[in-house]
Amino acid sequence: MSAPDTTPPRSEIPPAAHVPTADDHLRGGARMTAKAAITMVLLTFALLVVADGDGIRHQGERMDDGTEKDVVLAVGRPAGWIADQLPVAPVVDQMLGWLSPDEDLGNDDGTFSASGGTGGGAVSPGAFDPAALGLPAAKPRKLRSLLVTGDSMSQPMDGELARALTPIGVRTKRDPKFGTGISKTDLLDWGAYSGVQARRDEPDATVVLLGANEGFPMTTKAGTVECCDLDWAAEYATRVRAMMATYTRGGAGRVYWLLIPNSNDAARNRIIKVVNTTIKLAAAPYGEQVRVVDIASVFTPGGRFRSAMDVDGRPQVVRDPDGAHLNDVGGRVAADTVREVLAKDFDLGGAA
Repeated sequence: MSAPDTTPPRSEIPPAAHVPTADDHLRGGARMTAKAAITMVLLTFALLVVADGDGIRHQGERMDDGTEKDVVLAVGRPAGWIADQLPVAPVVDQMLGWLSPDEDLGNDDGTFSASGGTGGGAVSPGAFDPAALGLPAAKPRKLRSLLVTGDSMSQPMDGELARALTPIGVRTKRDPKFGTGISKTDLLDWGAYSGVQARRDEPDATVVLLGANEGFPMTTKAGTVECCDLDWAAEYATRVRAMMATYTRGGAGRVYWLLIPNSNDAARNRIIKVVNTTIKLAAAPYGEQVRVVDIASVFTPGGRFRSAMDVDGRPQVVRDPDGAHLNDVGGRVAADTVREVLAKDFDLGGAA
């Protein structure tokens, strides 16, 4: 006798379990229409223009000549103009400052961390010019590592220095911090951060162009000082001197601190005059180890702003349209000036 058939009728067979796939959400989920997608793209672009139109323009102006630069500038120039009319970018920068990959080195209370450095009060042999002591000049040593830092004014000079020195084996670290200043510590405390840089990079030479965003009240032990009286100047010079000590690394490093060229803004130039004066005073104790590089007289002789000057035997524009920053040509002129000073202390070979 054959075994009874136990197969259930077809209507009673349960369906096979469904294995979810990545495409399931496309079958029943909400879909974005082409119109909605285009609207979202346009809104994103509008927000980018308002928040960082100036950044797009500056990025384009710093690119090498060619089709890509033309395309970026075609968007960046009108975007930058729109951003200039709406004071949104500084607010966005302030709000997003916490996104920096660096450790939090801001100081909301306005104090300055002079203790963050690796320098000291001892006088280094490198502070002396051997000739002034009747000694033979020391043989220039090889430049192995260079740190170029500061605010946005340090660009595009930093790129020009890297381009010239990398082929001869110089490790160049470019470390600009946009919108920062020594007299304001909310975004970045340069007293603490200079110590981070010195320990992290151990540069043979440090080039600093910093001071275009100054004029803020500073907190001292005696209280708050306002720009730009004698008390403010004294505090600013003290902070600069502390950073110089940090970058010298107890005699292991040289510092090249650049003076700031005047802008086309008279109010800003009054602050720049005080800043440049304090830089020169702050550097005095370090002798040859800290050199003040006067690019201010190169770009603005006699303190007079000019957007163009003779470069390579012909008049060329050297400043950005904002009347403050250096453009690509200006960055190259600044880099050439710095290299000439570096060559006094280091063997740069054919890059001098």
